[in-house]
Amino acid sequence: MRRVKQAAARGAGKACLTTCRMMGKARSGSTGRFGDHAGALTLLLAAGLAFGWAPPLHAAEGKLETAGKKAEAALAAGETVRALQALEGAVDTVWQEGPLAFRKALAVKSAVGFGDYQPQNEAVYRPGEAMQVYVEPVGFAYARQEGKHRVRMHADLAISNPTGQVIVEGEDMFVVDTALAMPRREFNLVLSYKMPELSPGTYTAEFTLRDDNSGKSGSFSVPFDIAAPEPEAGEAAEPQ
Repeated sequence: MRRVKQAAARGAGKACLTTCRMMGKARSGSTGRFGDHAGALTLLLAAGLAFGWAPPLHAAEGKLETAGKKAEAALAAGETVRALQALEGAVDTVWQEGPLAFRKALAVKSAVGFGDYQPQNEAVYRPGEAMQVYVEPVGFAYARQEGKHRVRMHADLAISNPTGQVIVEGEDMFVVDTALAMPRREFNLVLSYKMPELSPGTYTAEFTLRDDNSGKSGSFSVPFDIAAPEPEAGEAAEPQ
């Protein structure tokens, strides 16, 4: 098994989003960009969530019920704004007390902002080929600092073969550090990687994200394929 450890380099962009140099490139929505990385790991992110944090569900139940009743009463009275405010309070409760999750996580051809992306329909790549992944995390926390609202996260990566053997892994592969004027739920990351030198076949990549501000963590995995190399000029392709 190959093990990869992060390098301690950072690069800042608009909205102060940074990361350690290691694997590829990443950016947050239309507001920031990660620094470049020098390794050769690949990650394809999709559904299949596994959480490392247990939410206090019983504490949230009463808050959600109360918010629902307030929203119903406000709507019955024709007070739309008050009804929406009550529901927003319920969403805040779920966000704060629920586990770290991922509303969307998928390979894309391109992405320019929150919800603005072109999906990559086939998860088949060749070594050295770039892959981009669009991710929408939810349930993370903001920390107030110097009048800004800061997001801080770390990420690990493990790639395994069809037998479940981990062949490449790295801890703290990425450091997310971005500051916004106001906290918002419409937040996304775009991760970009170069394919590692893996033999043709099917692999599974698992990405684990840890939120420094809340202590929550969440992970998701998806299979991807490494294609056979194209025959060189003058070589005949092998029969199927």
